[in-house]
Amino acid sequence: YSAVAAVDDDLVEWDYGAYEGLTRVQIHERAPGWRLFRDGCPDGESVAEVSARADRMIRRLRALNDDALLFSSGHFMRALAARWLGLDVSYGRL
Repeated sequence: YSAVAAVDDDLVEWDYGAYEGLTRVQIHERAPGWRLFRDGCPDGESVAEVSARADRMIRRLRALNDDALLFSSGHFMRALAARWLGLDVSYGRL
């Protein structure tokens, strides 16, 4: 048994780019109808980029063949859960 903690770049928060620090209301004033899990963020991460990070993490977790404990932000963890289930990241919005 090994109790080793490590920081992993694939578990960082979704890069919100131009929307960093804005509320959903403020973002919708700029981009009516915007949805994070469908549209991503201008000057930040796209849905495809977040999906790729989640997929890399899943491949590494499955290769461990052991227990692991992850910590990350809510949006990324929702994307990771969707990908773990074989679903598109957009399902993380539910």
